[in-house]
Amino acid sequence: MRTNIEIDDKLMKKAMKASGAATKKAAVQAGLAMLVKIHAQEGIRKWFGKVEMDPGYDYKAMRISDKWNGSPLTWEEDSKLSRPEGSNSMRTARKKAA
Repeated sequence: MRTNIEIDDKLMKKAMKASGAATKKAAVQAGLAMLVKIHAQEGIRKWFGKVEMDPGYDYKAMRISDKWNGSPLTWEEDSKLSRPEGSNSMRTARKKAA
């Protein structure tokens, strides 16, 4: 749909720089898509703190390794992998921080 709107030049330049958009049209479309996405998330936010999680759900089993070897592994399987001396996976760094 073709629409003519007046947009502040400084704001448009900032939006294009922040979004990496090459054109004004792309910047406006990216902004509109983000606005729609944010408002769609409001429906999810209303459930925050009101949903009980299944106590048997193992979220660690659903994780994928930090792409060290490219294969999906559980937390335990990933922690057993041998690593070159001095290298840390993101998981190792997170474990040490906890």
